[in-house]
Amino acid sequence: MHLVTLIAFLMLMARKLNRKMATQKRIERLNKLVAQAGNPRKAEQLIKNTVGVAPTHSAIYKAMQLESKTTDYIVECYIRDLTAALD
Repeated sequence: MHLVTLIAFLMLMARKLNRKMATQKRIERLNKLVAQAGNPRKAEQLIKNTVGVAPTHSAIYKAMQLESKTTDYIVECYIRDLTAALD
């Protein structure tokens, strides 16, 4: 019984670790794109000019932090919109 509990715990931790690694990669990608734009305020303006609406510069800045509580979906949306704006 204890072995099964340990295996379940290790599998759960492995999933969490994999999720964090994906998030870190997305955040690093977002940071590179914002650097290309110049800063979060310029990134906001580029997205607004391309899409018509944009997250605030402070929301972009918060999403850029490694300890961010922002979801992968939101970060991915910022990446998608900023990539389109920079092309």
